[in-house]
Amino acid sequence: MANSDTNTDLDMGDPPKDYVSGLFQNAKFDVMAGFILFLVALPLSLAIAAASGVPAVAGLITAIVGGIIGGFLGGSYVTINGPAAGMIVIVLGCFEAMRELSGGDPTLAYQYLLAVGVVAGLIQILLGAMRAGPMTNVFPFSVVEGMIAGIGIIIMTKQLFVALGVKAPKKMFDSFLAIPDAVVSAAPQAAIIGAIAVALMVYWPKIAGPLAKFIPPPLAIMAVTIPLAAFFNGGAAEPIVALVKVPTDVSAIVTTPNFEMILHSASILFVVSFVMVGSLESLLTAVAIEKKDPWKRRNNMNRELWSKGIANSGAAFIGGIPMIAEVVRSSTNIMVGARTRWSNIFHGSFILLFLVALPFVLNMIPLAALAGMLIVIGFRLAHPSIFKHIAETGKDELVFMIATVLGVVFVDLLFGVFCGMWLSIALNAVRAGNANRFGSGPLFLAVHAVFAVAVFYLFIGLEMKLEAIGLMIVNVVMGVLSFKTGLDVEENGGDVNVKFSGPVVFTSLITVRSALDKLPEGKTVTLDMSAANMVDHTVREKLSDISEEYARGTGGTMEVIGTDRHKPTNDHKLATLVAT
Repeated sequence: MANSDTNTDLDMGDPPKDYVSGLFQNAKFDVMAGFILFLVALPLSLAIAAASGVPAVAGLITAIVGGIIGGFLGGSYVTINGPAAGMIVIVLGCFEAMRELSGGDPTLAYQYLLAVGVVAGLIQILLGAMRAGPMTNVFPFSVVEGMIAGIGIIIMTKQLFVALGVKAPKKMFDSFLAIPDAVVSAAPQAAIIGAIAVALMVYWPKIAGPLAKFIPPPLAIMAVTIPLAAFFNGGAAEPIVALVKVPTDVSAIVTTPNFEMILHSASILFVVSFVMVGSLESLLTAVAIEKKDPWKRRNNMNRELWSKGIANSGAAFIGGIPMIAEVVRSSTNIMVGARTRWSNIFHGSFILLFLVALPFVLNMIPLAALAGMLIVIGFRLAHPSIFKHIAETGKDELVFMIATVLGVVFVDLLFGVFCGMWLSIALNAVRAGNANRFGSGPLFLAVHAVFAVAVFYLFIGLEMKLEAIGLMIVNVVMGVLSFKTGLDVEENGGDVNVKFSGPVVFTSLITVRSALDKLPEGKTVTLDMSAANMVDHTVREKLSDISEEYARGTGGTMEVIGTDRHKPTNDHKLATLVAT
């Protein structure tokens, strides 16, 4: 895995300065980027909040706090914070659970949800302080992609009903079955607006050409559908096409949390969900954006985690929903020329100014248009090409992904992630043989299977979800700690040899990453796998990223050797390797 070609990027000069110095140095770039991001984020924030079952203004509060406070404190340079489609399923599930606890009172349910958000943010602060930033390394890529794809399928399905102007069933299985009836009984005006929104999300960049860089699809959708909705509604006492509802009185915008149900099992369950999924998505985005950053600046993942916690708790305390570092907006931020964290801060500031000065404009936006945008976003999260890519890495990886998707869509997000993780650990146990802390592969698998049966019985049979989540965590931690991966570092002048032994699998990536981060700079590093009895796909892909980072950041080289005695499980260049 040599990386002699990793420094061929165009020379961008010295990295931009940060904070106050960076503001004066890069204002002409970051103000414009922030304004364009504001145009993108405003309708998307409304759409995500509306789809989550909470007041639409909650999405704007999150974007404002995420941009201004999260941007200032964050550990990354050009990521954009705000509400994200990937959190819709969890927030909506939390709102519905809190509504049951509140006896059907939506206002009280919203306040209970905000309390969950505050506590989840505090836990993120604690995790960041405990240096848990590398937590993304615990999850195999196929499971993460499965989680995101499952969320995308749920978003597409649920928002189709909104775009058609009809009510969606609560359960996903019923929603799939109800699609034909929804199409037949659709409200024509809402359906027209929803279809226009979908079409513009897909085709606007092609129609508008270079203009699309400054007039993003969400803004084009607003420009077309707001007057169309006004035409359809005419002077009707009750709108024919449902519209966004945002308080026009600034003093009515803030809602504070109610903590009286925070120790209820349902609240604890969603605290865990918010923390796990929100943290995972934010950190994965930060990793992805590092690669797109023209200066390839290394993000501080621990700071990224605790800063999200501060911003999440702050947003929830005044009425906001959970935020993450959002990958599409962050990618757009780079594309339009942002250089520093100030573009994030400016985008939040522009949203704040709009909310204070022109709230009545927001109440002209049709919900069907927002739903149309989310249908396309959901499709992108679950795009067939993602399944194809995972399938190319191995049939086993595809099985893990599909198991995760099915669990997320038809049961519960955490349950789905557990299904994918359980299968990944089980297959690695088979391939690793007796190289685990039990000393016996069959014994390890037997204990692993007992946990699975217990989780299924508690979660589905008895609906004791909190207890099931506890067992899931214990089982995954057991799996993470069970594989005995050896790692020995030897330095000889300008050469460093890192010798691996035992199973080198995704569960050992935190240890592996930590050891490689401590290597001296500018060396010729060899990662010797000759004594490893297997190297899984997730490790190989992560080592590819780490070696590129090492070459780019230190001028050294990092190469994997000793794989000639291993047999790949498929034809992919980074397929899992098993010793022969």
